[in-house]
Amino acid sequence: MANRFISIKHPIQVSLLSHYRINSTAVSDYWHSTLTKLYRTQPNWIFAKTKKKAVEDKKKNLPSEAMIKWYCSKYEMSRRDYDDSVKFFGDDFLNEIRDLEKVLKGQGILKDI
Repeated sequence: MANRFISIKHPIQVSLLSHYRINSTAVSDYWHSTLTKLYRTQPNWIFAKTKKKAVEDKKKNLPSEAMIKWYCSKYEMSRRDYDDSVKFFGDDFLNEIRDLEKVLKGQGILKDI
């Protein structure tokens, strides 16, 4: 793993030291002694930068807690099973639950909280 990070800045040296028969502890000692001479602090290139995912606020689209409890009791499933269904089926599943919630509220089975 150290060779992977160091190969960002020093690809030629890493390719020469990545032979299978070279002792890995000796390679680590070499990199430690070499890099402490070159850098006083941790270099910026050590960490690979990744693109962060945009955070979506799906809580505003979720059905009410009363509807979730009713659905879980009706179909004999736990809350964890419900959450897994939401992850697996996504918006199609949530759209059906929201439509069912509207019907149940219209019939008076589900009370507004």
